[in-house]
Amino acid sequence: PGNSVYSVCGHAALRMECPMHQLDYCFSFEVPETSIRLFSALAGKLRQGLSVAPSKDFLCMYQQEGRKVTSYTLGLNFEEKQRLWKLLDECAAYGLYRRYDYLHHGCAVECADIVQRALSPDVNIQYDSMLVSEKMTLRTIYDKALLSFPWYRMLWALLCGTYFNQPVQHLDHTFIIPADLITLWKSSVLMSENGETRPLLLDEALLLEGNEILLNNVMNSPDVVFLLFLIIGLCLTLLEMKQMVSPMVMKCIDYILWSIHFLLGGLMCYIVFFS
Repeated sequence: PGNSVYSVCGHAALRMECPMHQLDYCFSFEVPETSIRLFSALAGKLRQGLSVAPSKDFLCMYQQEGRKVTSYTLGLNFEEKQRLWKLLDECAAYGLYRRYDYLHHGCAVECADIVQRALSPDVNIQYDSMLVSEKMTLRTIYDKALLSFPWYRMLWALLCGTYFNQPVQHLDHTFIIPADLITLWKSSVLMSENGETRPLLLDEALLLEGNEILLNNVMNSPDVVFLLFLIIGLCLTLLEMKQMVSPMVMKCIDYILWSIHFLLGGLMCYIVFFS
């Protein structure tokens, strides 16, 4: 995970290695330049695809950002690994083939989907029923992941609106967050039609030590900030009623507050009508 709004939930990617041919690449479902195209993201105009980079370069980028990277080995057999690599190559050749939709086609969802497609026809993933049977909404999933980031939690709630309160209908909605996908996979097994099972994840390795995540202070939360605005507004109203502040100063304060309301209202209209 990182500290920005688009990386705070972490990221999932697939690393493919072939020591015999000295191949080592990371396949990552992502959107290029997300951080500088915020309004395009809000309007739903961003395109996402599968990018490919040598694992050394991929890890170097995360090292520069100070983000922690952990790897997990998938318990696939040789044929399934070959099929997975072929699917990844085909997907990467499409370029930016899909409209960006984190809720339905985020990095974790896409990784889980392509791994499922790479399995042998007679093999299925058996998930822990205790983890997938719990009735939850998208809001509960994100509230748990963004518990220490109230501003990001408020932003996601504004972007998704009432859709956030809908119950999760599909299994892939339960692992939108990469950490949830790993939790689910750790307790899952691959089961063939003849009843043979093998673990989905074999081992775990820490590749990069990340910097400490900057958690938001309790005082720096939407509730506290909006409460302070309310108190300031009440105090200014009281001072104006008692004529303790010059009309010119109050007019300037009114213009500032109107400007803030105008900007926030414009942003909300943009999200509702153009997103």
